Amino acid sequence: MIEGQLGLEKIYNDSLSGSYGKKIFEIDAKGKLHNLVKVFQGSPGEDLHTSLDLAAQQAAHQSMNGKRGAVVAIHLPTGGLNVAYSSPTFSINEFANGIDQESFDSIIQDINKPLFNRALKGRYPPASSIKPAIALYGLNAGLTSWDRAINDPGFFVLPEDGRIYRGWREGGHGAVNLTKALVQSSNTYFFDLAYQSDINQLTAHLDGMGFGKALCLDCFDEDPGLLPTPGWKYAQYNRGWFTGDTVNMGVGQGYILATPVQLAFYASLLANKGAARLPHFGQNESDQLLAIKTSDINWSKLHKALELVVEGPSGTARRLSELKSFKVAAKTGTAELVSLDSKEAYAEIRSDVLQRDHAIIIAFGPMPNPEYAVSVVIENGESGGLVAGPVAIEVLKALIQK
Repeated sequence: MIEGQLGLEKIYNDSLSGSYGKKIFEIDAKGKLHNLVKVFQGSPGEDLHTSLDLAAQQAAHQSMNGKRGAVVAIHLPTGGLNVAYSSPTFSINEFANGIDQESFDSIIQDINKPLFNRALKGRYPPASSIKPAIALYGLNAGLTSWDRAINDPGFFVLPEDGRIYRGWREGGHGAVNLTKALVQSSNTYFFDLAYQSDINQLTAHLDGMGFGKALCLDCFDEDPGLLPTPGWKYAQYNRGWFTGDTVNMGVGQGYILATPVQLAFYASLLANKGAARLPHFGQNESDQLLAIKTSDINWSKLHKALELVVEGPSGTARRLSELKSFKVAAKTGTAELVSLDSKEAYAEIRSDVLQRDHAIIIAFGPMPNPEYAVSVVIENGESGGLVAGPVAIEVLKALIQK
């Protein structure tokens, strides 16, 4: 019997295979068949209908245009994966029909690694996309409020040793409250908020939002990403946890790593105000829910802030507003691959494309009653709003405007 070796064929092998029938005969000493004694009827394998949406998958393919990265989209009411796209891709027909050695070698040796499933296994710093999660932690822990404002001069100074953590905007954002910090993505606000945080409580909060664990119910060989803890760091590097490590986590940098499917699930948690079905490819609703609790006013204000990221005049993804006819909430991110002290230093290394920052966005819509959540990661794309954002919009348009 042929058995599935990878992916959904492996996960659903038993139901897809069915069972063989058999016939029992009387035979003589020479092994010759005589009377038919009994017949056992076989059963065909079950059909597998996935939640993947062809038009949205095609939209992801076309808008990615061969760039390295991944797109994941989740249907909020069911948890079904409507899009799970890894780029660059390859033609499975070449393998199904028998691939020649030269073509196989070409795929294996491709520096862009088309066989690597970035949607399920790619590890990326979540960057500023993590800020809504940090905001929820700060609100629940009483470390901040929607009215609390600080001055953002463009950097944060660690009190213990004077180390400087820089924001993305030179000169900073001035006076910022939590809404403005989310809309304009003030690093200083979240450096400060993370500095106040208890690392064990913070990691427990992020664990509850799906970071650091495999989430998909029927994904093959999904990577759990990395949610670092003081114990993990000591075991890995034989070094203690520094306050600066917590500060870095506040803006999704440092040791923390997430996969695109984790980011999409996290977006679905935000969209559903704290409860979301675990992602899966099968068409049935998943029963398992993860929940993050906070007040209704916090959810309302958070949704409004994330909507202003796209629909407001000063949001980091405001250029996306004119690309669609419906409203979207989002959070952009730019994941640094190299820790640098200045924009001048980054300008020097960006001539090497592989050293450029990754572009990230999480989004959900249509607002105010979202039905889909999307994550997009484009390797070395630099700008979450300008580069990853249009991909997310095209996928949402394919899903919403059916």
